[in-house]
Amino acid sequence: RRFVAQGDTFAQLETLKSENEQTLVRLKQEKQQLQRELEDLKYSGEATLVSQQKLQAEAQERLKKEEQRHAEAQNQLERALRAMQVAKDSLEHLASKLVHITVEDGRFVGKELDPQADNYLPSLLGLVEEKLLKLQAQLGSHDVQEMLRHIADREFLASLEGRLPEYNTRITLPLATPKDKFFDEESEEEDNQVVTRASLKIRSQKLIESYKKHRRSRRP
Repeated sequence: RRFVAQGDTFAQLETLKSENEQTLVRLKQEKQQLQRELEDLKYSGEATLVSQQKLQAEAQERLKKEEQRHAEAQNQLERALRAMQVAKDSLEHLASKLVHITVEDGRFVGKELDPQADNYLPSLLGLVEEKLLKLQAQLGSHDVQEMLRHIADREFLASLEGRLPEYNTRITLPLATPKDKFFDEESEEEDNQVVTRASLKIRSQKLIESYKKHRRSRRP
């Protein structure tokens, strides 16, 4: 229903745009006619000076009102154009996010929308609607909560990897003292171990698995 309402809004905006343009043309013609009447009154010798002044004042008042109507119509037209531009930008942004979704039996299969065409916005709205409906149908067969948990786990792992250095960094642990070597000959190998990127990733993965088990154990 939301997309139908938006389609009606676009149709209303197009109608308003056309009506405003026609009004502007008509007002311009009336203004020219009034100006000709003023000129005729100014140089006509048939009317008295008083009558001319009266008619001129009336014509000036009519002209002033028409100019106000012209300004209001121009403002409405500009607001309509701005609203259409915002809608166009928003729909194009949404369409770019849905570019990977295809609707095999859709109305726009194999068609490339022309941004310069008069029906571009309604067509773009219809295309986005088809893709959103298909996405909704696809998500209906999935466990949304499980998908969100999976995304959260991936983001957590990505944040851990983002903190790791770009290349493997060898960190030499402190060497054993002669006294330690006396009690344990194997301690030298353990103290000379290095921490690499791979080992850190393994530890991060274990931490995530432990975090998952902890969350599952807390479920009611």
